[in-house]
Amino acid sequence: MLLYPIVAYFFITDRTARRASADFLRTVDRKRVRWRQVFRHLYTFAATLLDRVYMASGEFHRFEVAIEGLPLIEKALGEGRGCLLLGSHLGSFDLMMLARRAMDNRPVAVMMRVDPRAQVRRIAGIDDAAPDIIPLGRPESYLRAYERLKEGGIVALLADRTDGTASLPADFLGRATTMPVAPHVLAARSEAQVLFFLAYMRAQTATASNFPSLGRQPRATAEELHCSRWLTVFRFFLKGPPGGTR
Repeated sequence: MLLYPIVAYFFITDRTARRASADFLRTVDRKRVRWRQVFRHLYTFAATLLDRVYMASGEFHRFEVAIEGLPLIEKALGEGRGCLLLGSHLGSFDLMMLARRAMDNRPVAVMMRVDPRAQVRRIAGIDDAAPDIIPLGRPESYLRAYERLKEGGIVALLADRTDGTASLPADFLGRATTMPVAPHVLAARSEAQVLFFLAYMRAQTATASNFPSLGRQPRATAEELHCSRWLTVFRFFLKGPPGGTR
């Protein structure tokens, strides 16, 4: 209950957050945005941060994790193929820690940017030195991910952040933007099963959607096709996960 007055404070005082939220919702829904929708959007963001605190404190009983699409992962692993999970900043990436529990604790190598100054990460209990964390921004980052996939493992990373790296031009929600090329190079070269995943609130559900492997094709063709397919699935879930609230 305390979350409501906290969100209300930022809703009233933070004009930048209100405008950014309204702009996003208007772009996605193509409708007039009312203040209740903006408040709910900010509340959802705050609740997701609170979820991280619960996970850090070990209060996993608060979450009921269900994974949709788990047979897709099991099929890929059963064939001895690696499985590449491509996500986005939609939903809670940190819920992957709980998703592992629902997958019989199968090891999932998570690629993420490590920032020792990030206080929230330490509060959330994320150990950047853990063996299943592959730090981004290093020469060997994608090589380690490639090797893990070739060994038949699972690798998860976000595919919507460029960070100044090589990118592909893309049209997203009617706006020209760029998407990082590296995740799609990894997908094309590893020939692993590629799935789109996100974690959203419906009593916490992690979703994996089929993303057919393209096999060996000319490099540019494979990368562009992977990126195009990923964006298509991303747009679908951005409209609102079926039955989900965040």
